[in-house]
Amino acid sequence: MRIALSSSATWKMERRLPGTDRVFVSSGTVDCRVGGDGIEWRTLEPFRSLVAMRKDSMVFEDEDGRREKPSGDMPRYSDIRKATDAFAKGETAAFNDVFDVLVEPLEGGRWRAVFTPRNAMLRTLVERLELEGSKLPETAVLISGNGISSRITFTERPRGAK
Repeated sequence: MRIALSSSATWKMERRLPGTDRVFVSSGTVDCRVGGDGIEWRTLEPFRSLVAMRKDSMVFEDEDGRREKPSGDMPRYSDIRKATDAFAKGETAAFNDVFDVLVEPLEGGRWRAVFTPRNAMLRTLVERLELEGSKLPETAVLISGNGISSRITFTERPRGAK
């Protein structure tokens, strides 16, 4: 999974809200350069936007323009960055304070990992995250604390591809 923190992919997300059969679909790209420029999550459809995790800030771009929020204005941001950078360097225990992680091998060299927040307050936002893949993550299912279910499929793309 660590290789994903230095890769690029296109993504498609299908989001389901509790109490409705309607599916909301969005798509875009994700570029990860942990230890370098950070992580950029770009939505292309249905509306263009960007959320970028930088070393000392987060950048948000949408129809209202570009905003940058310094890390000092976000509680625990530096802790998240340090844990992500440590994980990218091979320190598999980097997220132990935040998540219980169950990793299991699947057939054909595939794997599955389930992340469950240890903190009850965080579980109100994220009930669990399930990742599946082989060389890189291929699907992610995020169950929010309010019952929203998001399924994201990833397709690897060459770095710098548009």
